[in-house]
Amino acid sequence: SQFGPFDNTVLGSNIMPDANADNIGIECWEDGPTEDGSVWFTFTGNGNAYTITPSYCGDDNLVYYWGWDGQMAIYTGDCGELVPIACNEDFDTDNNMYWPEIGLDTQDGVTYYVRFDGFHWTNYPYEWTAEGAFCLQASVGNINSITSITPLDVHFYPNPCYGDITLTWDGGDDVADVVAFDQLGKKVGVFLNIRKGQSINLNVSSGMYILNIRSDNHRGSVTVDVLSE
Repeated sequence: SQFGPFDNTVLGSNIMPDANADNIGIECWEDGPTEDGSVWFTFTGNGNAYTITPSYCGDDNLVYYWGWDGQMAIYTGDCGELVPIACNEDFDTDNNMYWPEIGLDTQDGVTYYVRFDGFHWTNYPYEWTAEGAFCLQASVGNINSITSITPLDVHFYPNPCYGDITLTWDGGDDVADVVAFDQLGKKVGVFLNIRKGQSINLNVSSGMYILNIRSDNHRGSVTVDVLSE
């Protein structure tokens, strides 16, 4: 299931960072967003296993500026007496997958608190606040115990290209979603339900771009060099 879009601006959905949040359970947040850029969500467990991750909402909603380099923590307990149970920052840095993903086996009737962070960002001497919207996605199954969710070995041609490329990958699902990002982390294109071996037109200016490929059970990433005609 996917929920959102959420917008961290007052004029949006009024989902705002909590500058007074307790900083327990975020030991895995080694770099990037600051701890005062978090927003919080709750859900009630039903005894099933789930994997929770941020996701893009679709073509009509701009993913927020650093939405693919966030961090997340999950707690039980009560507000003021939270018990951290999971923390994640980067799913797979070797394959340019900087978003968080957390898998957990829920207990029926237990309230869980999801802390998603990345709205306020500092990288000395720069400081900025995220823009746009994001969604949260809960997939059935615990990624921590599902070995089949592994990075895809993605290939494409030609390289470099003039915008038209053909994507394929070894193994995995036959259909996947492709999201293109520029070197600043801004989403510049979304291509849904792309079949293995299908050609797409990126429709972008010249430069280097990262393509994240996500299917139900696999993840992959490639860097594309686009030339001007």
